[in-house]
Amino acid sequence: MFESILKHLKAVAQQSKEAYLEGRYDLDEVSQKALDELGLPYHCNFAQVKKRYFELCREFHPDMQQEIDNARFLRIKDAYEHLRATIGKKGAQ
Repeated sequence: MFESILKHLKAVAQQSKEAYLEGRYDLDEVSQKALDELGLPYHCNFAQVKKRYFELCREFHPDMQQEIDNARFLRIKDAYEHLRATIGKKGAQ
């Protein structure tokens, strides 16, 4: 049991170290997942988020593709909406 706790703590420490090095130590988990969904680095600005969002919209929008993947498009849209509400506000201040 002690070994499993130690293994878990090492994994958490490694994640924290990676998060700090990547500049995402100040982001909440939802924002990190949103940036992952868009395929962006954690230290990007809102202009990069907006550019990537429009690129993905052109690729995954139901009107633009033969095989409809509404779930992926909705995840991209939700991720952008969350980041616009969080990162977009920080950039406007």
